[in-house]
Amino acid sequence: MIQIYFILFTVIYLLCLVHYYKRVNTREFVLNPIVILSVFFYIIHVWMPYYQWENNWWRYTNGYDESIYIFSLISIGVAFLFLIAGFKVFGYGKDKNIKIDISDSYKEIKFQRITIVTFILFLIGAYFGYQDFVAIGALDLDYFIRNRIAFSYGRGFATLIVHWMYICCILFFVVFKISTNPKIKRINLMLFVLSLGSSVVFFSTNQNRNSLFIFLITIIIMSAFFMRGRLKLKNIFMYVLVGTLFFALFHQVGQTRRTLGGVRDVEQLTIFDLLNNSFGNHENAVWLMSNEQELLYGKTYVAGIANFIPRRIWSDKPLGAGPALKNMIHPGSYVAGEAGVTSLTTGLFTELYMNFGWIGLFVFSFLYGMLLKKMYLILISTHTFLKFFFWFFILISFSAFMLYGEFLGIFTRTIFSAIPFLILSFVNRLEIR
Repeated sequence: MIQIYFILFTVIYLLCLVHYYKRVNTREFVLNPIVILSVFFYIIHVWMPYYQWENNWWRYTNGYDESIYIFSLISIGVAFLFLIAGFKVFGYGKDKNIKIDISDSYKEIKFQRITIVTFILFLIGAYFGYQDFVAIGALDLDYFIRNRIAFSYGRGFATLIVHWMYICCILFFVVFKISTNPKIKRINLMLFVLSLGSSVVFFSTNQNRNSLFIFLITIIIMSAFFMRGRLKLKNIFMYVLVGTLFFALFHQVGQTRRTLGGVRDVEQLTIFDLLNNSFGNHENAVWLMSNEQELLYGKTYVAGIANFIPRRIWSDKPLGAGPALKNMIHPGSYVAGEAGVTSLTTGLFTELYMNFGWIGLFVFSFLYGMLLKKMYLILISTHTFLKFFFWFFILISFSAFMLYGEFLGIFTRTIFSAIPFLILSFVNRLEIR
């Protein structure tokens, strides 16, 4: 039955994807949040569950009842359809016949000023990254891997400002693509390569796979946005090459965390083990449906907003979805700030189910689809450079990454990552005599 579900969903999904791609150009295809979201939905809630079932690869138990497993696949699939319905219903017709073109705003951009300020922001992020390097260097690497979460506890905004490194890298890339000044293009290309290398080295060193994932996927999506016409063979080859390098890097980070994190004398991780460790989040929903738990009624979303309040001020503020789920599966195993704690990654639908149960899963999926549509309408009606790419980044975060991550982490990271866009928008409008 699970094999039949996998085959049917795969065939229908690919047919829908190809049909939509034939109707629109590459730019519209890439900008549509449902397209981005559907790719990650397929990986997380269709392909990986099939792979886990076929290989009996589980994190929390020795296996699950087949009827519950099938029910979890269908219920999450229905929630996904509710999300699409919300996207379609909200602002119906407003996204038709809209030409996405921000080229007229390019002449208003002060590219030299933007480049200088972006570089300053990159240096600020790199400074906090260097501070992390020094702190990690003072520890035994084995100890750091075991205590990554405790390491960031109490470090406040410093752990978030380092994300400006890859945000500035993305901005260097964008300016390189749209500037017509050869000197500006060369400078931004050099800075893009510098910031790309620095970001990859830093986030690999501190074993932050989520940030690596967000950074590299955003670069890939934005590069596809700048593509003219249809995908060509050389474009496909480039994306396959980048994807291969991306997974090789993920593989190395995962293997390091596995060996230094306490799992020694084990076989090397395969690519499927890597994907399962990174995207095998559907098992979280299966476990919850197999083990009845009290609903959280929005506590993990409150935790996302309360994350800006230091725990020394609000000592018993709610935990995010990952730590909350960890304590459900292994009671008492996650204590904020305690050494050796690890967390889990829930994903959009599992977090909705944890908080609001069956009804909330479908209702809030529909409302989330409406929220994505609102963001999309703002994006396609925007004709200024910085505002456009600001909303583009927000939309990528709340479509691809929210499906994979948890609200607290994605929300907090997105808020801090948006600050460089706001600073640059102000600087670009500033009149200097």
